[in-house]
Amino acid sequence: MKAAFAVIMLAAVACSAPESIPTPRPTYTPYPTYTPAAAAAPGQTPTSHPTSVAASADFTVHTTVDPERFSGAAADALHKGKRQFANGEYRAAIYNFKEAQRLHGKPSSFLERYIGLAYDGLGQYDIAIEHLSNAIAINDDAGTRVNRAYSYSGNAQCEPAISDALAALAKEPEIYEGYNTDAEANFVLGWCYYEQSKYLQSLQHADAAIAIANDHQYAESEMAGLTELRDAIRQELNR
Repeated sequence: MKAAFAVIMLAAVACSAPESIPTPRPTYTPYPTYTPAAAAAPGQTPTSHPTSVAASADFTVHTTVDPERFSGAAADALHKGKRQFANGEYRAAIYNFKEAQRLHGKPSSFLERYIGLAYDGLGQYDIAIEHLSNAIAINDDAGTRVNRAYSYSGNAQCEPAISDALAALAKEPEIYEGYNTDAEANFVLGWCYYEQSKYLQSLQHADAAIAIANDHQYAESEMAGLTELRDAIRQELNR
């Protein structure tokens, strides 16, 4: 879910066009090689936090949730950071995103979100949550709520992850071919309720995520994480 979610194609930052933002997941693995594996085999307990079921090697969410324009040196630093982010060079990306923030001269939900995602990729979930919270304080959208839900789940904090996922479902979803924040939010909920042994609730959300993902043409590899989670839930219910 996160894969589709985070398909950031690194479109060039046009000074005249709004930026698109990456949106990652609960657990599979960090960018840029998201491989759905959060939900373990039947009879086993999923490990690590879910990484969006929509997790592709390439990151681009087709959304214009941040109306900011970046130009000059700030745009250069942002472009460089995005390239590093896509290559999994998170520390270098963080440096350039922070430099872009400094040069931009004002708070940016877009940059705070990218910084948070980079820290999430490093497994530094507390810092990721801090920056994603900064982004939400500026622009509270469904995508960033799901991003923070994934980071909370990575930090073994299911209650705030559930809260963010539910908040995302209450907002206008970010949608494009192969990606939908409602699918991502339901995946987080399914995974967290599974962790809490609330299997009926978990199955409800896993089924919802699968239905939405099917409607939005998620890749087969991305669907695997959802179906693995659903199979694990069913096995628990059949014990």
